[in-house]
Amino acid sequence: MRNIKSTIRLLKVILLLLFFSTSNNSDAQIDSLAVPKTRLIAFYSGGGLGLGRYGTPAGVHSTFILSNNWGGSISFKEKVFTARNLPKNYDNSSFIIIGDGIPNDYLDIYSIMILKEFSRKDTKRQRFGIEAGPSFISYSEAHFKYSAKSYSWFDFGSNYDTFYTTENTFGISLRAKAELPLTQAFGIEFAAYTNINRFHSFIGAEIYLTLGSVREKIKP
Repeated sequence: MRNIKSTIRLLKVILLLLFFSTSNNSDAQIDSLAVPKTRLIAFYSGGGLGLGRYGTPAGVHSTFILSNNWGGSISFKEKVFTARNLPKNYDNSSFIIIGDGIPNDYLDIYSIMILKEFSRKDTKRQRFGIEAGPSFISYSEAHFKYSAKSYSWFDFGSNYDTFYTTENTFGISLRAKAELPLTQAFGIEFAAYTNINRFHSFIGAEIYLTLGSVREKIKP
């Protein structure tokens, strides 16, 4: 019994010694492998317009970038395009001031993306980045019901009644951009983007103006 107790005490001492030696070695390794602390180098928001084969999207986003060239963004984009269910004989006799009076479908995209930046070490006036992440999609689709018109002086409007249904799904957003941080507070983004979803996948290009803490101060 006494031998067992002595063995247990010896094991406890050995374990304690191993613990302290391991912790000391770990501290030494951490000190020797110390790296600069990651810090926030940019935080800004932007908005702009895009070009695409079907419709013209508009959007806004907020972005942050860390000193290790990783970051993230949240964005909202709305794509407006001619209703895909539009009847061939659709006619609208309303007095139209803005637009063509043709009903549209609406695709609202809410995205959360991870960002990887690539910047030249000798300058802070140019940046390139790739963003990717999931998106929540809300699709409002126009539907039409025929409504005969009498074409009298008091009968204006379309020969179809229009109503909308809304469906939601998830998709994937991808974006490649080139940035020009012109000042610490203002910049321009040029980007190519795509969103893949089951309602209306598309690809396009866009230009954004950005405001905020766009870049750090450039030392002379």
